[in-house]
Amino acid sequence: MVQFDDLSKCLDAVRTGQVEAMAADNATLMGFMSQDIGAYKMVGEAFANQPFGVGIKHGDKAFCHFISDTLKEAEADGRMAEAWKKTAGQAEPTVPKLPELEDCDAL
Repeated sequence: MVQFDDLSKCLDAVRTGQVEAMAADNATLMGFMSQDIGAYKMVGEAFANQPFGVGIKHGDKAFCHFISDTLKEAEADGRMAEAWKKTAGQAEPTVPKLPELEDCDAL
């Protein structure tokens, strides 16, 4: 195993044959894959289910509702699918569903 301090260095090591594979979150891997379609593939199962989130000031319910509403609207009107297809969708064409969002009023 070889460790790098930067994911792009890890990708360079895969590209040059210094290493055979790399591990990272799926979004990062799909981003790299979309830069060079067909050169790489994801294999195996995910190591962990670690969802991403939006960081906001604790207790800012109004901003939480704004973010949640915007994400729901973007999914409903197709903007989320369009953004996915232009980015990660180049590596993974299946558009994911919006995950269950936290309850803003419970903050």
